[in-house]
Amino acid sequence: MINVLYVDDEPGLLEIGKLYLERTNDIMVQTINSASQGLDQLELMNYDVIVSDFQMPDMDGIQFLKRVRAAKGEVPFILFTGRGREEVVIEAINSGADLYIQKGGEPKAQFAELAHKIRQLVRRTSVEGMLQQNETWFQSIIRHSDEIITLLNHEGVIIYVSPAIQSMLGYKALSMTGKKQLDLVHPDDVAVVGLEFKQAFERDHVRAPVRYRIQKSDGSSMQVESVITHLLDVPGIQGAMMTTRDITAWKEAEQAMQTELSRYHYAELLARSGSFEQKTGASTVTLSEGAKFLFGLPTCECPLSDFENLPLIEYRGPLDQAKRALITDGQPFNHEYKIRKKNSGAVITLHSIAEYDPERKVLFSVVHEVTGAL
Repeated sequence: MINVLYVDDEPGLLEIGKLYLERTNDIMVQTINSASQGLDQLELMNYDVIVSDFQMPDMDGIQFLKRVRAAKGEVPFILFTGRGREEVVIEAINSGADLYIQKGGEPKAQFAELAHKIRQLVRRTSVEGMLQQNETWFQSIIRHSDEIITLLNHEGVIIYVSPAIQSMLGYKALSMTGKKQLDLVHPDDVAVVGLEFKQAFERDHVRAPVRYRIQKSDGSSMQVESVITHLLDVPGIQGAMMTTRDITAWKEAEQAMQTELSRYHYAELLARSGSFEQKTGASTVTLSEGAKFLFGLPTCECPLSDFENLPLIEYRGPLDQAKRALITDGQPFNHEYKIRKKNSGAVITLHSIAEYDPERKVLFSVVHEVTGAL
């Protein structure tokens, strides 16, 4: 429901206006016959829109408007003025009126127009309020984000950087305005990041993250990841936005994982063992580094047909039968068999234990070489 305060010193016009405006049931009108009483009413209740006559005895519509602005701020205000009073319209707009409508003519058409303008004002005010709120939220997010948000012009010069730059890199945000972003990049990574900038300015979409080292204020460097977004068409920026986060811990974890994987791969090679898994219905088999070495394959992703041809021909039938029994009946798979290595042609003996996961529909097998044990 839209609540309207309608102020006019003509009781007949107030009555007609209220009748027409309330016909659609989405507008409720409070009528007041003087500006001073209107100010008193505003102390008691808030309204979505104020409609006011201009020429009133105790206080005219312009004076009323100024008092409303001083007391209630930006509440939507429509001035209802007589014809031929252009100077009044100009003064009203200059004083902060949102709209004006000239009196006169057939009442139904006149108040239909007024109702339409009231609804327009309410929608506009609602959208503006939402945008202002969103802007407040956006600014709050930027101020409190752990990531550095940087706006750059088309030459890569910083025009804004969020406060997170101080906690992450040690620079004061205001001191960075006017500096080139590439000046913060580690010299060995400038070429890579510079190429990302160039491509971001040429393409109207978010780029893939770029990882590089950035210089801190104390002279040390930090591993970061940035996403650069094209903003050339945005007035006032006409450049790009860059979001940067610290990935030092992630890189350390990645390095630790790589170290563990290297140890695991070395252990597999030392024990001449490995593992592989095959998804039911898939056309490939995935092997560990150790299994890849044992089977003599060039990659860890092998076509199923090539993999099934590695056992010597006399073992293929029994292995297929044992695999089906495992998948369909859950029977244990524990077999020794001979294969011909793909790369060297050497024949070796393997021992394999397998399990089947019916939920994932994956067969997983551990193998190790037992050549000479038979």
